[in-house]
Amino acid sequence: MKAYSKQDFITTEFPSVQKMIELAKEISKDWEYGQTAFCRERGVDSERAFKEQCKTENRISRHAAIGYNSVEETCSAMKWLYEELEKKDCTLDRVGVLLDVSMGISDEYKDHAMVGSGLVLHSEEEWVALGQAAPFMIHFGDNMIGSLRSLENLQLAFKAGTTSVGNFSQYFSYSYPFQYDMNKRTLDACLAICIMGLNKERGMVMHSNLDDGFAAAFNDLVTVLAWARVEKYLAEDLMKAKLGHCFGNLFSSPILRMTFSLALDEINGGDSCGTMIYGNTTDYTRDFVRNNAVVNGYILGDMIGQIHRPTGHAMSSVPVSEAARIPTKEEILDAQVMSNEIERYARAFEPYVNWAKVEEDKQRLLQGADVVYGNIMKGLADMGIDMKNPAEIMITCKELGPEYLERSFGLGEPSEEYANGRKPIWPTDMVRSLEKIQNQCFRNFNPDKSDLAGLKVILCATDIHEFGKVVVGNVLRRANARIFDIGRDASPGEAAEMALETDSHVILVSSYNGIARTFAKALLRQMEDLGVEAEIFMGGLLNENDEGGNIPVDVTEELEAMGVHCVKEAESLPAEIKRVFA
Repeated sequence: MKAYSKQDFITTEFPSVQKMIELAKEISKDWEYGQTAFCRERGVDSERAFKEQCKTENRISRHAAIGYNSVEETCSAMKWLYEELEKKDCTLDRVGVLLDVSMGISDEYKDHAMVGSGLVLHSEEEWVALGQAAPFMIHFGDNMIGSLRSLENLQLAFKAGTTSVGNFSQYFSYSYPFQYDMNKRTLDACLAICIMGLNKERGMVMHSNLDDGFAAAFNDLVTVLAWARVEKYLAEDLMKAKLGHCFGNLFSSPILRMTFSLALDEINGGDSCGTMIYGNTTDYTRDFVRNNAVVNGYILGDMIGQIHRPTGHAMSSVPVSEAARIPTKEEILDAQVMSNEIERYARAFEPYVNWAKVEEDKQRLLQGADVVYGNIMKGLADMGIDMKNPAEIMITCKELGPEYLERSFGLGEPSEEYANGRKPIWPTDMVRSLEKIQNQCFRNFNPDKSDLAGLKVILCATDIHEFGKVVVGNVLRRANARIFDIGRDASPGEAAEMALETDSHVILVSSYNGIARTFAKALLRQMEDLGVEAEIFMGGLLNENDEGGNIPVDVTEELEAMGVHCVKEAESLPAEIKRVFA
């Protein structure tokens, strides 16, 4: 692989971390700190203080996500959930609100923003209202620190009374489909994290969902754990914040989830303050009955792990409808009642777990991660990166990307059979899931009906969710198509321009972020403007909010009326493409 040096990535002189902390102090000197209804009712100063109580008392805390795109509807749902759970003698402690991607785009770039299905806040009062709607701790994770509005959104979150703010991992993995100042984005993220550090004694926790970042693209679990150490070094050792890791989206095995939680606690020296262990949404399908088995499996394992070694992570019982659409408040309620009921089984099972085996696996992870962490840090230092400057480390890692990091500094034997060039020591569940899905696709694959030799295809994803894109790309390569993969977070303009440049006949779009209709309309306009003649195929979660609606609805019929071909199964795509071009 190409050898890099500092000059390849660092195009400006970033201030020292000491200067960053001074700047952060000056920026935030007049900021206001609100108090949520949760802190007021529970008699605590912060979520971290509450989590420490839970750890001491061996109490399980719980998390839910609410995906409405209306503040009024979100507040109403929280109030309703609190009242209904109280009637059932059930608890829920924290709620994550899903801010739209446009909330992370600063005013100077607003003309480039496509509003998705997430929540858009229009005033300071709306931020504050979320913290007062019900006695839940409000969690702002997506599109906060690490976005193009790191400082602005953090100030508003503090005003709302929030004491856990994310999402560090998204800085590394989230991109925007337009040109912007990467140096400013990086420095603002650093300043925001420094402000979190200045407020550590107030109980502020810097949230990072590993699965939203590079961890989703690593093939080896030891690399994932090593990356957690890199983030910890940046946030805690350099910028003096308290880091709270989240994981779980991409972890299928309940035992592995317990093992990883113990390993994370080990790298935190037993002083973890995790935000939540998210649900195993990787194994969710549109079969809600099957999803019930999935949620029961992972939540039981997560609880057993917390009972054995409390780390502050809240349990996230994800509604069974998550893979199909935004869950309703009734479905969220059902998931939380189930979570409360299953706790008694977890407490009964915990003494019978073979913890010696779990500890053995934990040590394997830690030993491998220690080597990879050392490799990454030495590799960056050898490039000339200032290892005491978080901005230099962050921007270099972001530009290098997860594939380069794992290929160059990972532990497994070199092997081109794996996407990142190494045979994993401990394959992630995502690697196993992708292999399973691909094998299923290839079993159903009929090469006689699916040969696409000579066909040029533009492949892209509208957001960070690119697993479907990976599978589809491999299926099309098996069908002998020539693939031009322009990656995730692609814009309609990029897709149309690449189709023009390569004279491609097909544009294939994977979408999961609730902008399928808007993206398709914009793509068709761009193609018309450029004179591009190509067929559009779309797959994934093809939904979007109707005007005035609060929950995204399926827009497949609208897309097909526009002339877009909607495909549900990857293995059927080559045959469908052949049918269209017949």
